[in-house]
Amino acid sequence: MNRERALADQHAKASKIRTAMIAGWRSAASIRTPVAFCLFWLVLAIVGRWPYFIYVLMRVSICAASAYLVRSLVQQKFRIWPWIIGAIAILYNPIQPARMHRRDWWIVNVLTVIAFLALFFDKFRAGVKHSTGATEAGDDLESQIAALQEEIEFYEKELSEFAGEDEAQVREHALRNGLPKPEFIQGLAKVTGQTPAELENEMAEQNANLILEMREELPMKKALLQKLLQIHQSR
Repeated sequence: MNRERALADQHAKASKIRTAMIAGWRSAASIRTPVAFCLFWLVLAIVGRWPYFIYVLMRVSICAASAYLVRSLVQQKFRIWPWIIGAIAILYNPIQPARMHRRDWWIVNVLTVIAFLALFFDKFRAGVKHSTGATEAGDDLESQIAALQEEIEFYEKELSEFAGEDEAQVREHALRNGLPKPEFIQGLAKVTGQTPAELENEMAEQNANLILEMREELPMKKALLQKLLQIHQSR
């Protein structure tokens, strides 16, 4: 019984961590592409010297992506981040560009990279926090049962949109829904050298694989919950 309980505890903890990571990644889905788009241009500007038109293109890209992020963050009821990202959009706007020395721009670009990374991790952390109910599960059996029940509820909620669909339908569903706006995919395609269709298929494949993994894990989580409840009742 002790060995079975230890194994159940180990599985519960590993499952909880995995669920939290998935929740964080999915929580950041709305900002992943524009943030990655901006980071690409900023890193490009930091590590090299380029013709002037490249910097103009960088300003256009960062300003547009930042404006999109501001709209998304306002809809998600963030208070501080819309102002920070809005200031970045103004700073990099191509119509009235800020005039600074190259060294000053290098510092600004580095700080902007930090800001975008902080935004991503803040959104990721919010997803993890929501997944775990904003509490840390203790080592006692009751807290593990509560955490596992919450994981199952989270999985069922995420999978409800795909109820009754087979693998092919899930992949088609992922291709139709949850992708970034076409203009960002087109912009990213120019940067990566891939076609927009290739990028859409790649993103949809990642989303579909995540859903299919969750679908496979849900019965195992329910079975583990039953074992934990039996152990708890036998005490």
